[in-house]
Amino acid sequence: MRYGSRRIQEIADRVYQVPVRGACVFLLLDGEEVTLVDTGMPGSGSRIFRALGALGRTPQALRRILITHFHPDHIGGLGELLGEARAEVAIHRLEAPAVRGEARFPSPFAWRFLGWALGPVVRRLMRGACTPRVREMEDDELLPISGGLRVVLTPGHTQGHAAFYLEKKQLLIGGDSLQRWGSRLVGPHFLYTSDPVAASKSARRLALLEVETLALSHFHPLHGAQPALRELAERLDRR
Repeated sequence: MRYGSRRIQEIADRVYQVPVRGACVFLLLDGEEVTLVDTGMPGSGSRIFRALGALGRTPQALRRILITHFHPDHIGGLGELLGEARAEVAIHRLEAPAVRGEARFPSPFAWRFLGWALGPVVRRLMRGACTPRVREMEDDELLPISGGLRVVLTPGHTQGHAAFYLEKKQLLIGGDSLQRWGSRLVGPHFLYTSDPVAASKSARRLALLEVETLALSHFHPLHGAQPALRELAERLDRR
């Protein structure tokens, strides 16, 4: 399925991966309601609305926006979406204060020099990422979406990074908790990861889930993902 020159991919039943600016986002259709995971960079809002239209939905059908973490390529498009959709916004409680404007967004870079050099650019990208109406999610919380969408806290890339697990479909939306190199999985990119040790622990946790489809924000989905997750955990255990 296409909208303009962009391809929407159904990665599981009624779950769609949509390429936007800087990343991919995910649309979960549940009856007449739609849940969005992440928002892409600023400028992604119109692309998400066009994708909704291609799926036969209006902006008003967008009821929830779940954020995996507060890097600009995942939350930068939030303001555009809230300009047209009265959706509930939710992020893990550790990152909610920044989204409410009560704390500063930290630099996405692990290297301080890059954070200093690119700070003005990052701040521009985050201008529309704040909203006072944000719901705080907790680890292991079961959200009433598509029969039960579980919040899985996966710290490391950021302190409050969260993945989302749809057990009935054995679908894991992993955000930036992992990277895919072909059929091989590795941890998140070191340049943008605040705590590599915690990221390794999070990868081991994800490997305990029963996962048929692994969806990551910057890669094509990996079907039949369980062996790759277990191989990653075993590789980490040998270190």
